[in-house]
Amino acid sequence: MSILESGSKNFPQGCVEVKVIDPDLSFTVCIESTGLRLAHNGKEVLMSYHDFENPAFLRLTLYEEFGYDPKDPINGKIAFFLQNSKDLNQLIRDSQKKEQYEVCIEFVNDICNDTYILANENGVFLEKKVFNKFNRDYEKVIKEISSIKVKKIENVKFNGIFNVDFDSKFVKITTDERIITGEVDEVATLTKTKYGLEQPEKFKFLLNSNYETVEGYYAVGPWFDGERLSIATESLYNPPWKKMDKYRLPQEVPADKKVEVLNRIIGTVNSFKDKGLVTWILSFGLVSNFAHYLRQKTGYFPHAITVGRQKTGKTTLTILNQYLYWGSNSLPPIKPKSEAQLRYSLSQSTLVTPIEEWTELSSESDPVREMLNLLHSSAQRFVLKKITTSNPDINGTFLSLSSVLADTNFTQEVDIASVDKILFIKLDRDEGIDLKEATQNNALLKNELKGDYHIHEVLHAIGLELMNMVSEKLKGFDFNKERSNLLDALISLGYNTWVEVFRKYGVKMTPSIECGFNEFPLPTLSLVESITEEDLDLLFEEFVNTKVRELNQVPTSDNDILKYGFFYNQNVDNQNVVTFTYSFLSEFRVWLTKVKGVKERPISRLISDINAKKSTIRLHGELKNVYKKNTISPILEPYES
Repeated sequence: MSILESGSKNFPQGCVEVKVIDPDLSFTVCIESTGLRLAHNGKEVLMSYHDFENPAFLRLTLYEEFGYDPKDPINGKIAFFLQNSKDLNQLIRDSQKKEQYEVCIEFVNDICNDTYILANENGVFLEKKVFNKFNRDYEKVIKEISSIKVKKIENVKFNGIFNVDFDSKFVKITTDERIITGEVDEVATLTKTKYGLEQPEKFKFLLNSNYETVEGYYAVGPWFDGERLSIATESLYNPPWKKMDKYRLPQEVPADKKVEVLNRIIGTVNSFKDKGLVTWILSFGLVSNFAHYLRQKTGYFPHAITVGRQKTGKTTLTILNQYLYWGSNSLPPIKPKSEAQLRYSLSQSTLVTPIEEWTELSSESDPVREMLNLLHSSAQRFVLKKITTSNPDINGTFLSLSSVLADTNFTQEVDIASVDKILFIKLDRDEGIDLKEATQNNALLKNELKGDYHIHEVLHAIGLELMNMVSEKLKGFDFNKERSNLLDALISLGYNTWVEVFRKYGVKMTPSIECGFNEFPLPTLSLVESITEEDLDLLFEEFVNTKVRELNQVPTSDNDILKYGFFYNQNVDNQNVVTFTYSFLSEFRVWLTKVKGVKERPISRLISDINAKKSTIRLHGELKNVYKKNTISPILEPYES
């Protein structure tokens, strides 16, 4: 748990205050299973015991984390007081006392049968009292079942999680070389793989016992529970697939630097043709950092993907949101190409997940469809999946913590049920950036955003300030709304927070009756139009009608299918039916793309989307495969030439 969270001068158990004299400074130092946590002036760092005992490394840490130059005598004085504190050294000695965990695993009439499972720094053992016939006494028989060297076992409580589906027991094992945190089955599997483990059910029995509870966070980033915002700088849960276990906060940033960058953000907004769309994306990016809370509270928060041609400013907006909330912290290393990789990304942190130039979405492959399905489900669920296999590298409890904000040049046809969960936002030439305006407005553009470390720090400081303001507004937010109205209200909350920050730092904001503020207009959303099944039904009818016009007749007999590829008739229920061949369907598919501009889709999906049924007809004594579909309009009369 972060020392900075408590907001109290009363030190928690396992912590001491180390005072430095001349100048008067104070450091709070807490014992953790992996080392010492130092906190000072609103910042903190975790150090191993080995690094703390090394004067040179300690002095370097004081410089990198707290800003005390190694050339300044104060740096050396602080290191001396820290390493020679009587209270701190006693605390370290007390923390390094050896622990042994012992649990009875066999009972007779509710009385322990002297059979135990033991865990300590030597390994995990089964111990049983056995009667020795020769000396007519009981003696202990001990068998090692795992070589894992256990220094400490603790129960885990994840702060910020209140979803009822998150009900597994998590434990934390501190060994001589690492920390293992996970659900009981997950820890047992990893132990078996890394250290060997016989009789894993008995080991799970040991882990399921009650121990001291350690509190922490499932992932790094902002955590809001409805009352308090905490910024988790470390993740307590770090399975092999977790790549984000640290989150560095920015250094102090002077107000004038914030003013300069805020004015450049205004310049960026005003370099786009659709300024309201840009303020919508900035408002969405801000509120996205609370997706973990909103999905637990309401069961909903969507993902957003901007779509358009190159050089329209899509990636600039993605990267701007990245540095506002990630700062100089590295993003997860893999751009998702599969459902598993996307699931890992959503579980890495609570921060918005920016994915620039997500070209993988251009494919019609099964992996892309699986990713779209995951985006759909993760927008309305908090617990995504629990996986326990014999492979510890893929095991875990996966949570839908984050919301994706991506950009791509390619769009996907999204099922109508997903349109409020995956927002494909149109940002093309009519909406996009004007590079001449961007130069005149001193806008923040992609290349500068990527390369200027100082801007990262300033943007990050602004982003943290924005998140703190949003958390205050959410405390009194009315969640009793329909889904579409809920999202609009949340976007308005994000927008108003941006306006509040601009005003706080004296950035020019000119009120407007029409658009809120001239420099930062009210947010508007332009979605990529999605083709529904009803649309495709009408388009299919239009295509068939086109064929009828060309023929100047309505094919109505079985034999017509050989000449024209389709014919009309009525079924036994007197419903109008059109029967057609695979070739006719292929021709419809090409017509959709070339004439109507509909994104190409596989024949198999097209059959499903227009609700066509596979069938057969007998022609000249042979069965022929065809497709049948009930028509929306009645049988057509022939068109006049």
